[in-house]
Amino acid sequence: MRKEIGNGFALKTLTATGDDRLLGTTSDGALYEYVISSSGTWSRNDLKTDGWAAFDQLLSPGGGVYYGRIPTTGAMYWYKDANPTDKSGADIAYHTSDPVDASGWTQQLLSAQPNSYTCAGLDRDDIAAVKAAGREMMNAHDAAWANSTEWSCLENLWDKESGWRWNASNPSGAYGIPQSLPGSKMGTAGADWQTNPLTQIKWGLGYVDGRYGSPCGAWRFFQANNWY
Repeated sequence: MRKEIGNGFALKTLTATGDDRLLGTTSDGALYEYVISSSGTWSRNDLKTDGWAAFDQLLSPGGGVYYGRIPTTGAMYWYKDANPTDKSGADIAYHTSDPVDASGWTQQLLSAQPNSYTCAGLDRDDIAAVKAAGREMMNAHDAAWANSTEWSCLENLWDKESGWRWNASNPSGAYGIPQSLPGSKMGTAGADWQTNPLTQIKWGLGYVDGRYGSPCGAWRFFQANNWY
């Protein structure tokens, strides 16, 4: 059965991520999600504005797992969207240091097995999982930070501030993983700032960047002043 749902989709790649959900990239590297209604109308969510231009093929088995192939090297990379239905790409984890393979994927790829992966979402009380998501978000925030030195600084900083606990609070009014003061400042990163560690991390990375330039800049300041 064929049904035309629209026109003007000048995309570089296109894949299905679930029932009536599509994911595509543009030649300039944007990552778009399309949600199709039963009537055939559609809506678009802009997950990323850049960074996805290198892929000539994009595949997904569902559950928020995405695979991208780079034709020049035959490398296959994978990405994990912690919540693939939240209309946001802020929680996509970039596993660039842990590819499926760094070369050899020269075949014409058609699809991934559908529904072979399910998304359980992030357990906000699993500190190791929260840290892992935080590291991927840090890497995605600034490519210059994607190294073990900057990660060590960020990990140490928020170990001291909150233990990476989403509900960490302080009598001063500071709240959350980055100990925003007041906590409501994190509302600029999302309405769920009180309960979502990914929203808190997103805000915290922006704060660190704007005030100190890098996690290590913030960590050095914290070591000298016991606050940041």
